[in-house]
Amino acid sequence: MNNEDILRAMEEEKHQLKEKLEEAERKVKFLEDEKMTAFLIGDAIADGIIVVDSKGFVTSINRGYTEITEIKEEEIVGRKIKDLLDNKYFSDAVSLEVLKKKQKISAMATIYRNNKKVLLVGTPFLDESNELFCYSGKSFRIGTFRICKRSLYRCG
Repeated sequence: MNNEDILRAMEEEKHQLKEKLEEAERKVKFLEDEKMTAFLIGDAIADGIIVVDSKGFVTSINRGYTEITEIKEEEIVGRKIKDLLDNKYFSDAVSLEVLKKKQKISAMATIYRNNKKVLLVGTPFLDESNELFCYSGKSFRIGTFRICKRSLYRCG
């Protein structure tokens, strides 16, 4: 192989790498757009939503979570759920059980900051090889259930 052949091969490889990079950038842009859409939808939901990765770190919360718990995003995103429990943010977190059992878990908890009782429902998200890649938790105000129960009782 002479120098010209080597240069041509290097140019071809450079071109292929450039195409792969452009495709990867398109995929990243698509995923960023999808993530933004998910966050907009999540913020439109009144229930509290928290997303925790497979290592137990909080990756995101929605506005409903902050409204229910009075815990702001900057206080918990990036922190481990276990640390938040140890620091008395709340009395229980289903995420630890969801991470361990890889199944939907429900529990009652108290948010210590505002003394609100909440129903927690944790749902695992598994990848193609049945490995947990994240968990989504929902917090529901107990008062909301009591209002619904009273309304149903009056209708019946």
